[in-house]
Amino acid sequence: MSFLWDFWSRYYDGLWVQKYSLGPTRERVLFYVDRILRKEGFKNRPGSVSLLDVGCGTGQLLGEAKGRFGKSLQVMGLDSSAGMLKRAKKSLPGIRFIRGNADALNGVSHVLSENRYSIITCTHSLPYYRCQKKSLEDMAGFLEKGGYLIVACASARSAYDALCLKLVGITAGGGRYPAKKDFYRFSSRDLRLVYLHSFKEKWFMPSIVTAILKKR
Repeated sequence: MSFLWDFWSRYYDGLWVQKYSLGPTRERVLFYVDRILRKEGFKNRPGSVSLLDVGCGTGQLLGEAKGRFGKSLQVMGLDSSAGMLKRAKKSLPGIRFIRGNADALNGVSHVLSENRYSIITCTHSLPYYRCQKKSLEDMAGFLEKGGYLIVACASARSAYDALCLKLVGITAGGGRYPAKKDFYRFSSRDLRLVYLHSFKEKWFMPSIVTAILKKR
């Protein structure tokens, strides 16, 4: 799968879906990050609050997070695509990026275990993980107690959504797009679902589901 994203890395930042899906999703995720920082008093801990973006692509969300939250937030990106990471490192030299697969986080655990993360984000990459529940549980293993996992991805809520996502699958290599009800199943001994919402940025785009899970 990574070879496919290596190919798309050359065009990713300029894709038309940035305007109608990817960009609005990042904006929503960063809104949740801001709410969490305020609610938990993280803004009173400058420099000690860390965010890991799993499936970070070219690093767009992390770049926007640094621009919005500055030094109050330490960020790191993880992606399986060498092409995506090459572009991320070139455009964001001050951010640390590592190569790894969310289906096998144990392979990079020696790097991720250097600290526990206050927030982990996973935006538009969950459908491409073989075992979604296990991947989320593995991510939770790197959260500090009381930390948050924010997930956002396309969801087949209607027949129209399903048709759109079949077309997306042609270019993205296929995927399993979770329904809202699946996120209740994703709750576990370590993760508690605290927020679930879906939205459409434009009528012609597939639905996006956003979920926030908290480490018990």
